Formats: sequence, C-alpha cells, structure tokens
Amino acid sequence: MISNGSELSIDGDFILGNGVKIIIAEKGILNIGGRKFESNSGITADTIIMVKEKIEIGIDFICAWNCFISDSDWHKTDAPQNTIPVKLGNHIWVASNAMILKGSNISDNTIISSGTIVHNQQFQKNQLLASIPAKAIRENIFWSRDLK
Repeated sequence: MISNGSELSIDGDFILGNGVKIIIAEKGILNIGGRKFESNSGITADTIIMVKEKIEIGIDFICAWNCFISDSDWHKTDAPQNTIPVKLGNHIWVASNAMILKGSNISDNTIISSGTIVHNQQFQKNQLLASIPAKAIRENIFWSRDLK
C-alpha cells in the first residue's frame, strides 16, 4: 500500500518475492538502490517494510524471508521519538526472521544474522551482526550472494 503523497523509488533491478508487503504512509519515502554488482538484489518472501517517514536501502541488498523493517513504532509510546529514519548501506544481507527497527543505521557490506533485532543502533561497515539487541560479533567480513 502506497499512500497519497508518498514516494517509492527503485534504482535498477530489484526482486520482490511472494508475500512481500510494502506499506508507505502519507508523505513517507522508501528509496531502494537495486542491483549493481551482485547477480540479484531483492527480498525473498514474506517480509514487511513499513515506512512512516523514510527508509533508505542501498544497492545490492538481499533479504531472506520473514523479516520486518520499519522506521516507526506506529503508535504513541513514551519514547522520545516514535519515528526515526532507517538507513541500510550498500551490499547488506539480512538473514531470515531479522528485524530492523526505527533509528537503525547499518553501513556497507554487513550481514545481519537470522533472528537479530537492530533497534536505534549504528554499525560500521564490514561487520556480522547477531543477537537481541544486535551487536557486532565479527569484523572485516566479506560476502557474496553467489557461491563460487
């Protein structure tokens, strides 16, 4: 569902698998970089992206099934800010059942392990993230979508 006055931009090839849901609120912005260097970029299946204000996803993004990405609580809470933009850099791999929540800023060439929850956290490039809440468990990683 893309509301009036919202914006969805995809710069290049990007695959949306079965059951992927994208919800962009009025005046919300979702920018996706598409494929540039990897063989594919996209979301496998059953993932939900909900945008209240802004989510940016860089190039060569791959996301497994059953993930959740959102920049908002979607309800009033006692948090100082209920909506904070999310930024995912280039060449990010999100494994199954991960959640990326408001205020998250993840730099290039990062893997987010299965079941990890990233919430209002900042991470440098080339890291493997895991746990609840997310933490860097390895640095200087390399990954490629395709087995060679």
